[in-house]
Amino acid sequence: MATPTLWELAEAVETRAKTIGLRSKAERPGSIDPPFLMVGVPPIPDYRATFGRGEVIIPNWPLTVLTSAEVDRVGQKKLAEYLSWTGPKSLIRALENEPTLGGVVIDLSCQSSRPLGVEEVGLIGYFGGELLITVEVSGEED
Repeated sequence: MATPTLWELAEAVETRAKTIGLRSKAERPGSIDPPFLMVGVPPIPDYRATFGRGEVIIPNWPLTVLTSAEVDRVGQKKLAEYLSWTGPKSLIRALENEPTLGGVVIDLSCQSSRPLGVEEVGLIGYFGGELLITVEVSGEED
């Protein structure tokens, strides 16, 4: 298994999110139509510690779920559905039921989640939350 690029990782997560009805783009858009998952490029806290052992471990990669244009009961209910550990709209279940992301990674695990309040996208505030995941990928080159 060759090492995927960061962009390929983001696209693999986006593909899983779409299976539960979350719209998503691997890049940060100028405007969105919620419910929406912002994936983005994962942070790499220490390249020297992360690479070079045949594996790449990317801890605490934030995925942002945006559910409504205001903080209301409907938006909070949707966020609870997406960040729940079970149910048909569970992002955790969608990711962990396919922990290799279709063969792109060795393993994926969901670490934690938290509500964010209002996040701005294109000058509009959206209610949402954040899910932190950890992925392990092959560090082998082709």
